[in-house]
Amino acid sequence: MTPLVNEFPTQKNAKTNVEQIKVTFAKEGRTVGFSFGISREIPEELKIRSPSKFNTTLFLNIDYIGEGSTQSGAKGLNFSDPTYFTSSPKVSLIVSKSLNAEKLNDGCPKMAAGLFDDDTGRWRPANLTRSEKLGSEDVCSYKLLTEHSSKFAVGGVVPPWQFGLS
Repeated sequence: MTPLVNEFPTQKNAKTNVEQIKVTFAKEGRTVGFSFGISREIPEELKIRSPSKFNTTLFLNIDYIGEGSTQSGAKGLNFSDPTYFTSSPKVSLIVSKSLNAEKLNDGCPKMAAGLFDDDTGRWRPANLTRSEKLGSEDVCSYKLLTEHSSKFAVGGVVPPWQFGLS
C-alpha cells in the first residue's frame, strides 16, 4: 500500500513548507494512524536542541499508532524501523528563494536536513536533494528521504558568522 498525503496547511510567513508525503509500506497493519506535526521551529516542550549545521526553518514530527498483523495474531508496529517500508518515505518540500541562506547556482537556497535519533539524543544528517519537479521563479523544490517515521529538521545553510540568525 502506498498512501500519498497532499495539501498540508501552509504556515503563516513560512519559508519552508511540506508539499506532500509519500510512503510505501512493507508490513501490513490495521487500525494504523499517522500524525504529522509541522512547525517553523523545534517546539521547546520537546527539549531537543537545534541542529548545529543549519538554521531550522521547518520541523516535522511524524508519529504513528496501530498494530500489525502476523500469522500468530496482532503485534505492535514500529514505523521507526526502516524495514517497515519498501523504500524510504519521501517528503516533498517547497522553499522560498528569499530564504536567508547560501544560494545554489540557480538562486535556490542551499538546504540541509537532520533526523533526530531519540536513542542518542543527537541529530544525524538526512538525505535532502534538490528536485526540479515543482520549482518556479519564487520557490524551489526539494525531496527529503526520511528512512522511517521520526523527527526531522530542515533549514538553510548559512556562513558561520550568520548561524543562529533567522
